[in-house]
Amino acid sequence: MVLAIRKFKPDVIICRFPTTGEGGHGHHTASAILALEAFDAAANPKIFPDQLSYTETWQAKRIFGTRLILELQTQQLRIS
Repeated sequence: MVLAIRKFKPDVIICRFPTTGEGGHGHHTASAILALEAFDAAANPKIFPDQLSYTETWQAKRIFGTRLILELQTQQLRIS
């Protein structure tokens, strides 16, 4: 994930699943946790310094999660 952020240089990162386990199985939760860690790590030249021979550090401006979207979907299911 750190390499992907450094290569593509996104301004914003959006996590599809929450970090709290509500998004399904553990792989979904792990992807959100890793995205949060990679958000900071991509800007730190001490993390994976070998990558810096072919890319540079990058700090995305913001990171968002979809917790609210999951809550809205749950509410819609209850209404239907």
